[in-house]
Formats: sequence, structure tokens, C-alpha cells
Amino acid sequence: AKSKTRWSVGLPMLPCSRRATMTKEDGQRSQAAVPIILSLDELRVDLAPDIRRHLASQYESLVSRSPFSSAVSEGDDDDSVRESSSRPSSSAAERHLDRILDAMKRPPSATCCRVNIINSSVEEVRVRLDDALGPWRERRNAARRLRLLRAAAADDDSDGGRKRRRPEGSAGDEHDAEKEGEGRTGDEGEADDDVDDMIARPSGALPDVLLVGRSGARASTAGALRGPPPIASPNSSSGESSSPRAVFPNWEKRSERGWPSTHRALIVDRLCGEAVLRGSDVFVRGVLAADAGIAEGEDLAVYAHLDGGGEDEGDGGGGKKSAGSAKAFPRGLLLERYGGRCVFLGTGAARCGRADMFRLPRGLAVDMSSSSSAGAAAAVGPDLPPLNGVLESEMMLQNLPSAMVAHVLGPRSGEAILDMCSAPGGKACHVASLMRNEGLVVACDRSRGKVVLAREKFKTVGATCVVPLALNSTRCVVRDGSPWRSPKEIIESASATKKDGLLDVKAFHPESFDRILLDPPCSALGLRPKLRVDIKTLRDLSKHAEYQRRFASEAVALLKPGGTMTWSTCTIDASENEEMVGHVLREFPSMELAPIPFDLGRAGLPERGLSDAERCMVRRFDPCDDGDTMGFFVAKFVKKARS
Repeated sequence: AKSKTRWSVGLPMLPCSRRATMTKEDGQRSQAAVPIILSLDELRVDLAPDIRRHLASQYESLVSRSPFSSAVSEGDDDDSVRESSSRPSSSAAERHLDRILDAMKRPPSATCCRVNIINSSVEEVRVRLDDALGPWRERRNAARRLRLLRAAAADDDSDGGRKRRRPEGSAGDEHDAEKEGEGRTGDEGEADDDVDDMIARPSGALPDVLLVGRSGARASTAGALRGPPPIASPNSSSGESSSPRAVFPNWEKRSERGWPSTHRALIVDRLCGEAVLRGSDVFVRGVLAADAGIAEGEDLAVYAHLDGGGEDEGDGGGGKKSAGSAKAFPRGLLLERYGGRCVFLGTGAARCGRADMFRLPRGLAVDMSSSSSAGAAAAVGPDLPPLNGVLESEMMLQNLPSAMVAHVLGPRSGEAILDMCSAPGGKACHVASLMRNEGLVVACDRSRGKVVLAREKFKTVGATCVVPLALNSTRCVVRDGSPWRSPKEIIESASATKKDGLLDVKAFHPESFDRILLDPPCSALGLRPKLRVDIKTLRDLSKHAEYQRRFASEAVALLKPGGTMTWSTCTIDASENEEMVGHVLREFPSMELAPIPFDLGRAGLPERGLSDAERCMVRRFDPCDDGDTMGFFVAKFVKKARS
């Protein structure tokens, strides 16, 4: 009974039957699995060999052309390329793919905020956003000053008391702490860590987009760390510092397993980890495993689970897989029993105790902007504030290439516009914003649940011209010969379902819409940050392009002659981008490409189904490009008017 009690402590989410049968031997077997702990720099986003060959081959013609090939050669001096060139791959195309994958695991250096001009002007949002950043700046700078104070105190004690110390918290002490930080860089100090220059500024490329980030931001040096750096602890009797100050001073196996002895730690799921890299805090639903004894207010080391399991690589008795996890383990697992692969994200301050992290249905678990540990890495990603939920009715977080799509579509007041794969609804909101709610925007998605959530977003931003519909966009054209009716007539005559109040509309008549925004389901091989790729085979990857063709044929049928259609994806895969554009041009002679009037991205890849003139009319974004964006693709079609 004693051994069972020992191993069940701190596992509030495990089923009672599982806890009751857990023995000391079970725990010892689980402890035998040693976790693999990586720094972000060490993490490699792996691809299946056939997928890797497929993606590398699409860049062969690109890297062989001047001046891009010389740019790749010059890039060989970068650490990321030196690392990739030491791998088995040797061709320039494969090295370029490695650069993309290395950039993919890191977020862009700024957060893109698209202004909802239905409710506010860009300048009004810029001012309010700067005001909203004020408390974050204060917390961030206060934590920085405290870290410097503690580091200075440790330095004083390591000198055997030779420095005269003021009482902690005095103005002079704070001044000395600032002086201690001067001249330090990277992990030694934080001379460049002040965030007073964290501002919202116009993007310069799109008129309704603001970028939030530090001016002249540079990459975090914490990307090389597998955990918080050691914190010196003063030894007043000897005048020397003992290293490190330990929360777990006598737990040798902890350091052998790679966990920090200076901090308690927790592990979040992969999707939560990717959000943290973009500036988010940790919320309770994202926490998977944690040390025992975590108390509110203490600094924690935070890691993201990548793959591998905890207990027996199974479902942990809970029968459910964890979000962002290839293999499941029980949520609520003690850290000492974790045996998966994870990556270090930084440190933050606990905002609740361990029990509440696994008991509460929602709430903040870790504030990533408030770490005060001397020498600790506050963030592995760029120093960005959490903006989710900030000014919700006035702006929306949206990646820069994605925010370009509605501008490329060019909606006009009074038009009927179809967003064929709308969820979660960001682009439909943008179209409504550009139209100033004057017209009709039909926002479709196959998932009723996603459409219901999108409907709430439309209400929040005041997009009253948007009509959300749950329908299958691969079969949404009326072909039964019934009398033609406009989208407005179909919607006005439709009845709401009792289940969720969505209108019961399943199809529209041919040539009904002035403009169509088509952003079909894709392989998402362009999202940043992306810590792991889940697509296992080339066959799985190719299914995306096959599925997308079904959306394209319906879109062409629904578009009016003279109308405009955009095609966009968040992937670098040419079979879903340039080759799909070529497919539309070949299969539907009524469709032709139109130039995109924005100086963003670059031309499409050569020798992927488009002529040089055609590929110059599409826009491709690769994660390693100078624009520092996600991977994305946009094309603009116009349907020829009848002669």
C-alpha cells in the first residue's frame, strides 16, 4: 500500500482503476525510459525519405538559376547551412530544403495584426495596441530587472564580499544591476533585453496590417539551450559560488535524465509549444506532464512534447491521445516518468499550482513573460507579447501572406462573394472589412462545429454581411436543371436548422458569384513554427492535391464570367501550388491568370507546370526567404467574359 501511494501522488487525471493497480515496479519500468531533451537549435524537422526527395526535387531548377544559386552558396556560411551541409544530403536543392526546414521550426520575428476597418481605423488600433502592450512591457522589464539584481548579488558574493552591497530593492541597487548587465550578451546578460521598443508599426506592404515586434529584433541566443542555464548560489563562508543553486540538490538521477536541478519543469503538448514560441502563455489545457510540488509564483522550465510516450507508449489507461502527440501518455504524468522526446521553450512563472493545472478546465498555467530567475532563458523564440484576445473586435492575428489574399481578391461593395473553405473565418472577416459590410459574403465549411465557432467570430467583429453555411464545397453546384436563383435569393428563402440555427443551404446555381476565395485543405507544410511533420508517406502528401482538384472544379462552375478567383495554400509543396494552377489553366480554358499587384513574396517555381510569364504572376513565400513569413502561395484567376 505504501508503494502504491508513492507512485500515485500527483496524478489527478489518471482513472482511479489505473492508479489503484499501479505498483512500484510499474514506476521503475517507466522511469527506465530516459527522455530525449533537445534545444531548438538541435531539433531537426524530419521528413519521410520519399517526401524529402519530392520536395527537394522541386527546387532543383530554382537553385541552378542565377542569382539564387549564388545566394544559396553564400548562405553556406550560416550555422544552419553548415549543419545541413554536414548531413547526407549534398545537392544545392537539398541544402535549400534544409534551410526551409530549419526556418520552419522558428516563428517569424514579428506578430502580424490585421485591422478590422469596419470598427476602427488603422491608426486608432495602433494607438490602442501600444496602450495594451504597456502592462506586458512593465512585467517584462520588472522581471528583467529582478534577474539582473539576482545575478549581480551572486557576482558580489562570488567576489567574497569585496563589493559593497546596498539593501536589495534600493534605487542604487537597481542602478548597479543595470550596470552589471551592460556589455553582456547572450546568456551572460541582458543589455539588449529591454522591451520599451516593442511597438505596433505599419507593415508597409498592406494598408490594414500592423506588425508587433521589437525594432531591430535579433534571434534569441537561448535556442542553443536544453534547459535553464545554471544559477550561481553564493557561498558566504568561502567567498566562492557553489554551482548550481538546486531545487533538487540530492537527486542525481534527475540530472542524469537531463532535467534541470534549478527549476521544476513541465511539458506542454506540441501545439501549445508552437504557440509559446510565437509569444503565447501556457494555459492549463496544454499541460501534459509536470514535476510534483509546483506552487503558484515559482519559476518553471517549460518544454514541448514532440513524440514518444510516457507509460508503456500506450494510452495511459485513459484511452485518449494527447493533442500534438504522436504517441499518447496520461495527462497529469509526473515528470520523472516521462520518456518521450521534447524541446526546451524557456522559463516562466507558474500562475497556479500543479493540482489546478490538471483540475481546472481553463485558465492560465504559466506566464512566459514573468520569469525572474537570474541567468534563465525567458524565451527561446523571439520576444513577442501574447496577443490572443487583445482588441478582438478591432483586429485579428493573421500571417502576412494570408492577410494579402483578400486584397488580391479585391472585393467591391454590393458583390456576392464565396469563401469556399472558410473556417476559422479570418479571410471572410477580412473580405467583409474591405467591403465595409456592403454586399454578401457566403462563408462555407464542411464541419458544422467549425462553422458555429466562425459565426461567433463574425458577430464579434461586426461582419454582418457574412452568412455562415455548413456544406460540402466539393459538391455545392446545383445541376438538376431547376430555375436559376441568385445566392441572395437562395439564402433569403432558406430555413434555419433546429440543431444550431445554421441555414439549410447545400448548393448554389452555376455562375452565381462575382468573386470566389478558395483556400482549400492542404498539407500545411509552411506553417511556422512547426516542430514536427505528421505526414508519413508521399502517397499521403499527394492525396491533398487530388482532393483540391474537386474544390477547383466547383469554384470554376460557380464563378461568373469576368469574375475573380484566388487560390491560396499554406504549404511549400509545388503539387498543391504551381502544379495546381497549371491544372486549372489546362482543364478550364475559360480561366486565365492575372498579375498580383503587391511586392510581397516571389515568383513561382520554374518547371512546375507554368511558363516563366505565368509563374511571375503568382506569389510564393518560403519560410527561409528574406520576408521572414510562413510558407504560403497565392494565385489570382479571372474567368474570361463571354464574347
